[in-house]
Amino acid sequence: RKKEYLADLPICFVAPTSWGSEKLALSSLFRHHRCEKIPYPIDPLTFRPFEQRIARDLLHLPQNTKIIFFGATYLEDKRKGMPFLLDALAEVHARFSLTKILPDQVFLLVAGLNGHQLVPRLPFTCKYLGQLNDDLTLALAYQAADIFVCPSVEDAGHMMIPEAMMCGTPVVAFHAGGAPDLITNGENGYLAKLGDAADLALGILRLLEADNELAIRGTTHIIASKAHLPSQVAKQYSMLFSSLIAND
Repeated sequence: RKKEYLADLPICFVAPTSWGSEKLALSSLFRHHRCEKIPYPIDPLTFRPFEQRIARDLLHLPQNTKIIFFGATYLEDKRKGMPFLLDALAEVHARFSLTKILPDQVFLLVAGLNGHQLVPRLPFTCKYLGQLNDDLTLALAYQAADIFVCPSVEDAGHMMIPEAMMCGTPVVAFHAGGAPDLITNGENGYLAKLGDAADLALGILRLLEADNELAIRGTTHIIASKAHLPSQVAKQYSMLFSSLIAND
């Protein structure tokens, strides 16, 4: 009955990530329909590069450390992959003898609900911000960090990845959701094999040891801006509407 009533409707789908386009292609009802990939718009006045020292001062964070930021609305949500991140951070801690980074030079910044249960299990000194209810504070957290880690294993389109990148913060994430649309290994972050905590740890270590941090941050901001600036998103929708009207 769904096929009878829905399959032939003149619907054009818009997916914010390649993941959404791929899922639509598997749909028995809608796989023959047109689908355009148009990312979500992100406010460039809020999520933008900012002086890291000032961001850290405003959030009362240490200045002379490498800060790794991560968070989720619900830290216990299995889709968000926190067990993988815990394993990855333990692996990072265990590998420090092979790197030029010392354990006391790494600081964790955590945001989200129910984080008090997670913090005692972390292998590094950290600060728990709780749930962030405004974009300005969230942007400061991205801007204060050297790395943003997204361990999500299932997500239609992580908003935190492009938000962090708009702030110039490189991202380490699993090959899931919208992460492959933005992240290129070595240029603006690291894409780890899905569900592979050891590979996630490798990505974190590579960024911690990177000698070209300023270049990476600049590239990160440029790549995310090209995809998520509201003016670019609006232009794509305008072209789509014009195309649909012409075809109709």
